[in-house]
Amino acid sequence: MTRSIGYSRCSTTHQDTDAQVTELGSAGCQEVFAEKVSSRAPLEKRPQLRRCLESRQEGDELVVSKLDRLGRSQGGGDQPSLRSPDQGDLCRAS
Repeated sequence: MTRSIGYSRCSTTHQDTDAQVTELGSAGCQEVFAEKVSSRAPLEKRPQLRRCLESRQEGDELVVSKLDRLGRSQGGGDQPSLRSPDQGDLCRAS
């Protein structure tokens, strides 16, 4: 069974992820991981994104409100992989 797993991020303590979390729930996400961290932070400093990626099972999809929630340069070497050899594309924007 395919699950939709959401990831929400904002950069500063003056922002919150509430609107993103609501949007992800409306998009059908059964679980949402949220954190306040810079988009430039490497994966090892983004515990909720790590947990989100580690929780995926075959057939699951990662859902974000906007692709920049994952990071500023999706092509950068320090950004998480959005593809899997077995599963193809793993990410969609809500």
